[in-house]
Amino acid sequence: MLSSKGMTILPQRFWCSPVKTQIWIAVSVYVLIAIIKKRTNIKASLYTMLQILSVTIFENIPLHQALAGSDFEDSEQEPHN
Repeated sequence: MLSSKGMTILPQRFWCSPVKTQIWIAVSVYVLIAIIKKRTNIKASLYTMLQILSVTIFENIPLHQALAGSDFEDSEQEPHN
């Protein structure tokens, strides 16, 4: 645990496990959202869906209502002048 200079060296298991866990959670959420997108035929991009869900995650509304919207195509394009 200690190096020759007296500094503490943390074993790899202390930082590796939380990092791996966070990566697996992120990949799992991305795949889950991709499955939901495919099954519900939502036209929004995965990025847009993840952004909407990150904002509305604790609101007490149905998932289809949070993701429903008619202006997804317009929001992904550049604004018109």
